[in-house]
Amino acid sequence: MDKRQRKKFNKLLFNMLARNPASFLLIGDLGGWIRIKDIHKALMEEKLFPAMTPARIEQHLRLFAPEGFEISGKMVRALPGVQANGLFDYQPSSPPPMLFAAIRPKALRHVTSSGLFASEGGRRIVLFSSRKNALVFGKRFHPRPVICKIIASQAGQNGVTFFYAGSGVYLADKIDTQWLILPEVKEEPVENKTNVQKAPRGRPAAANDTGWQGHAAEAGSFIPTVAAFEELFKKDAGATGKRRSRKKPGNKYIGRKNKKKR
Repeated sequence: MDKRQRKKFNKLLFNMLARNPASFLLIGDLGGWIRIKDIHKALMEEKLFPAMTPARIEQHLRLFAPEGFEISGKMVRALPGVQANGLFDYQPSSPPPMLFAAIRPKALRHVTSSGLFASEGGRRIVLFSSRKNALVFGKRFHPRPVICKIIASQAGQNGVTFFYAGSGVYLADKIDTQWLILPEVKEEPVENKTNVQKAPRGRPAAANDTGWQGHAAEAGSFIPTVAAFEELFKKDAGATGKRRSRKKPGNKYIGRKNKKKR
């Protein structure tokens, strides 16, 4: 990345971290800290700077130390002095009638029974006024996220507090199941699996061997046993086979030889 590209990238970071992070579906904490991997995902969605991986973004921030930014571990923020006033001080706001949230498919059963909650790290539930934006945000953590509908207007009238983050993005701490419209949970089919064991190589299974193929041999089926082979070998013990001549009686060549002798 040359000097001109670095300047352009720094300008984009300034817009993402200090002016309008919600337009890139980025949510920072109270101090404005945002994860570098979330910035990378936002760049990929906008098809901007595809070569800038999370490692390269971190390297850029540490090596060139652009003015106005601060990095700590795997997180970065615009310095409070250059942030827009109250940018990350999310205030309660009246939501639209319907909001959307993206969850992992494995979490659907839990959400159906317990509702939506903030994560253990204190990160609030991220909600969107647009289903499309909810799907884009969900694909950051799962290729096929499940989209939940929230009856936000009624939830807000019954004690649920929504915080506005800008650009149609809302936050909440808890949403009960009565305000959620969720797809049905698909029950996984229960398969009756039996322990099927194959006969070892080089040993035929016995007729009364119930471990092979999970059942005893059926009537009429032929499964040779070791005892059967032993009996066969006893009968043939000591008998030697006679070598048969390859010449058959009435062979035309034999007839010719007899004629010559006469």
